[in-house]
Amino acid sequence: MKILIFAHVDQYVDDLSQCKNFNQVQTYFVKKHLLKLGVDVVVQPAAGWLGVKKQTKSTWYDFVQNVDTGLLNNYDAILFTGAIPTKKTSPTIMKWLNNNYKGVLAQFNEYSKTPSTDLLFFALPAPESARCKWIGPLYDGDCLYPEQQYDKLIIHIDHHYPGRGDSSEKIKRLIEELPNNKIFQQGWKGYEIYYHSKKINDLENFDFYNPPPNTAFANLSRIYRSTHVGFLSHRETLGMYPVEIVACGGVVAVLDEMHLTPAIANIIDVEWGEENFWNRVLPKLTSELAHLRSQRVSNFSYKHGIARVYDYINTFSTK
Repeated sequence: MKILIFAHVDQYVDDLSQCKNFNQVQTYFVKKHLLKLGVDVVVQPAAGWLGVKKQTKSTWYDFVQNVDTGLLNNYDAILFTGAIPTKKTSPTIMKWLNNNYKGVLAQFNEYSKTPSTDLLFFALPAPESARCKWIGPLYDGDCLYPEQQYDKLIIHIDHHYPGRGDSSEKIKRLIEELPNNKIFQQGWKGYEIYYHSKKINDLENFDFYNPPPNTAFANLSRIYRSTHVGFLSHRETLGMYPVEIVACGGVVAVLDEMHLTPAIANIIDVEWGEENFWNRVLPKLTSELAHLRSQRVSNFSYKHGIARVYDYINTFSTK
């Protein structure tokens, strides 16, 4: 099988140490696991003609200038990667592809919707249909797995996202309470705090509203693997951060119930709210429980998810 991936990125480098946003990371792992299944994969950056909200308008002209339409039918399937890759794409382009491309058109998406392609693979749990398949918020088990030590407590705070709420003051207040907790005093030799990719040495001067710049996922995953407690600091739509923290054996803390959809909460173990927080959480930070948490989301690894994607594409009756 030959698959052409149209990635919702401006540029794509086939190197995880250079992938700095979700769409690049997802494309890297989709390609990686398709190759493991023996698929011949080609990736083309396509954000320039797919369209990007408030940045790039999708036009037919940009499509024909950047895509050799005469070669598309050399592929058995075309796969759009990204959080919502065709959301801003010109209807003219999608209509042409549906009418002229002979293989299977498929795409990834955050949520279930009426697909503009033959198949849609979505992340947030919802009922499936013949053309819409739930595969979950996928993570890579080769990069994300439990790797904690139990000397210092490692705390990670997810990055600020404007317009999606703010739990920063609640998070700071809980961390400030930590040194006085008896369970912590008896079992841990201090703690370290990370905000996205940056180590925080002074909580008092913690600048929540200016998160560190995007870093390569290869660097961020190293922090995730050591994390004991990951604080969700804003409304999480795709569910990636909670699943990735749990895949690494960590506990996900949600201090504002509006920040995590019940559908994602049902997949993982979540610690809700501030009340009696450390007395609830600290006893759960053991190596045995970390591996159990990781095992709970193992069905959402790229290894399993892309195998399903491959099977659906391979058996789909083309138009």
